[in-house]
Amino acid sequence: MLTAAAVGLMLAGANVAIWNVSTEQPQEPSSISTAVDPDAEPSPAVDNSAIPDRPGTYVQTQLLSNGRLRSDEYIVTREPTDTVTLRVRPLSGYDGIAPVVQRLEVFADGSRVAPARPRVSGTDVRTVTLSEPSTRVHLRYVTSRGVLESAPSETGRALVLANPLSAVVEVPVRPRWVQLTGADVLSLSCVVGEQTPQPCGGPDDVGAGWRVELPRAGVSPGVLAQVDLPAA
Repeated sequence: MLTAAAVGLMLAGANVAIWNVSTEQPQEPSSISTAVDPDAEPSPAVDNSAIPDRPGTYVQTQLLSNGRLRSDEYIVTREPTDTVTLRVRPLSGYDGIAPVVQRLEVFADGSRVAPARPRVSGTDVRTVTLSEPSTRVHLRYVTSRGVLESAPSETGRALVLANPLSAVVEVPVRPRWVQLTGADVLSLSCVVGEQTPQPCGGPDDVGAGWRVELPRAGVSPGVLAQVDLPAA
């Protein structure tokens, strides 16, 4: 099992360790109500202009100073969808990387439809049923345990899982890109199942972070970034 002491060496050079996605069987799906809760904390509506136009899935993740990840995930479809199935994207063999998604909020066509903030972790499967079918879904969430810091000899170095949540809808849609900001990225790798990780991505066009353009076909890969953490 990989320990934190190996983080600084994992993506250096041509020899890269094999990363495995857990094959543990998920629990039965549980539904997330979209009924309005009068006691829920209010949240602003989402500006649809911020959502990309092309059908696909888009993930923007920021590494926060407290070591957590804040993500906005956009799902744009040609045909309306009314169900989103959520799982965390676990990686076996990594001490310390076991994503816990919290404060999950869901918006459809710019309006908040899921006031509850459910937690998704381990083998949990969450099904979000929208009150009305939508072609533009926005997920907003915070993730803990998605960052593996290095040993003291490599202080300030860490490994980050940039797309910790897997969101699937019942209509065909292809993944487009994953973007990471909030830290100096040294390298990125993409991994699917037990396949050998492949280098991927680079600085985006506007200098706002690093972006991985995902493949047109196949399973959406996990995106792992080796980063220099911001100074405390």
